[in-house]
Amino acid sequence: MGVRSLTPSGREVAASIPWSVIEPHREQARRNYDQSLETFASWGVLDSREMAAVLRNNGLKYALSLSEEEALIIVHRIVENCAKEVEHCKSS
Repeated sequence: MGVRSLTPSGREVAASIPWSVIEPHREQARRNYDQSLETFASWGVLDSREMAAVLRNNGLKYALSLSEEEALIIVHRIVENCAKEVEHCKSS
């Protein structure tokens, strides 16, 4: 099986979010959307604001407070930090 990932929707998203980055936030995704990460993966995308909220362990109110640009910046920073420091992924 290949590397699983989720792609945040939004303008000019350069890369998918590696499964290893999103998986530690499984319970937050379930709390926010009552859906499993596997369900989101089967759909192929998660809105960039929703993705930022899940990766920051925040709820829907936080997601709605972000612009698409802010959310994409947050998501990209988290992915970059995870690439540099694996433990950061678990505490983002």
